[in-house]
Amino acid sequence: MKGREESGSEQIAHLKAQNQELNEDVTLLKNLVYRLNVELDRYQQKLHKLGATELPPLKVTPSEVQEKEASMSWRNVDKNALGPLLEAYQEALKEKNGLIHDYEQDLNTFVAKCKQIVTENEKLYQDLEEANKQVSILLLLLCLEEGSA
Repeated sequence: MKGREESGSEQIAHLKAQNQELNEDVTLLKNLVYRLNVELDRYQQKLHKLGATELPPLKVTPSEVQEKEASMSWRNVDKNALGPLLEAYQEALKEKNGLIHDYEQDLNTFVAKCKQIVTENEKLYQDLEEANKQVSILLLLLCLEEGSA
């Protein structure tokens, strides 16, 4: 009888451990689905801004539970083999976002320089037109002086 109780309590402890592990897996998967939905929403919004598609953007309205899960680090699920992979994925996303930010800054600087060059070019073109008018006037005056002399 005592052996049954011990094996029953061992089985319950084992089932509780399995339940905890499964709960951690569910939490991880919910977090993953939420993050992927956020990335999908960003992508759809970019496409919508570009006019490439008329798909409505995904409406991600996280519940309080999802917000808590989204703020969790991937490391909270250390028993799962996906944890390190998802950490690496998160780091890659951060790196890509940093590169995008850097390239956007470079592009803005390039656009500003191009505008400055175009403005300078227009001013130089106006100066050239004015100089051509003055040369034409001087040539006309020289021709008139030679003709009257």
